[in-house]
Amino acid sequence: MSVKASNWVFDLSLKPAIKLVLLALADQSDDEGVSWPSMNTIAKKASCSVNTARRHIRQLEKMQLVESELRERHNGSYSSNRYKIFIGREPINPDDSPDSGPDSDDDQNSDYLPETPNDEAPTNLGGAKSSPPNFGGGPHRG
Repeated sequence: MSVKASNWVFDLSLKPAIKLVLLALADQSDDEGVSWPSMNTIAKKASCSVNTARRHIRQLEKMQLVESELRERHNGSYSSNRYKIFIGREPINPDDSPDSGPDSDDDQNSDYLPETPNDEAPTNLGGAKSSPPNFGGGPHRG
C-alpha cells in the first residue's frame, strides 16, 4: 500500500465511483504506482461490479491517470493486468463523457468534478424552493 498514492487520489476531484476504483489501485500500488490486482479485487475494494470497474479503469486511462498492461504467463494464459498510476498527475481531458448504461452512477456528463472553494456551500441548485412548506414549525400532518 502506498500512502503517497492514496493521498494523491484523495486530493483529486473525480466522481466518487471512479475515485474508488483509482483508490483501490492506489491501495495495491507501491510508491512508484505499480500494482497487479485482479479485476475481482479492484471491484470488491471499489464496491462495484467487475464490469463497472473495467469501465472506470478505461475512463481513468482516457484521463491519463492510469496505464494498464496485459500480463501473459509462460503457458500462454493471462494473469491479472499490471497497472501504473501516475501519482501527482492531474486528469487530462476532464470533459470526456463516461460510457452510459445500466451501471452508470449518475447523470452528469463528466467524470471530473471541478473544485469549489471549501468555504462556499452550493446554494439552491436545481431551482428548488429555499425550504419546504411547513418546515420547522408548522403542525405535523400525517
